[in-house]
Amino acid sequence: MSIYVGDIYKEMGAFVAIPGTGVIELTGSNILSNVNSNQVGEYETTYSYENTESVKRKVSVINE
Repeated sequence: MSIYVGDIYKEMGAFVAIPGTGVIELTGSNILSNVNSNQVGEYETTYSYENTESVKRKVSVINE
C-alpha cells in the first residue's frame, strides 16, 4: 500500500482464523509498525498471533 508524505497512516487491521474458535481481529498488542508518514521510504507492519506465522504488510510513503 502507498500513502503520500504528510498523510495520516490509518492501520487497515488484520484478522486470524482459529479452528474451533472462529475469526479474531488483531489488536494493537498484535500489530508492530514503524510507519513514519512524514518521511519518504519503505516501512513494514507486522501482524502476529500466538502459535501462528507472522504476516507483513509493506507501506510505501511517497512524494505527491
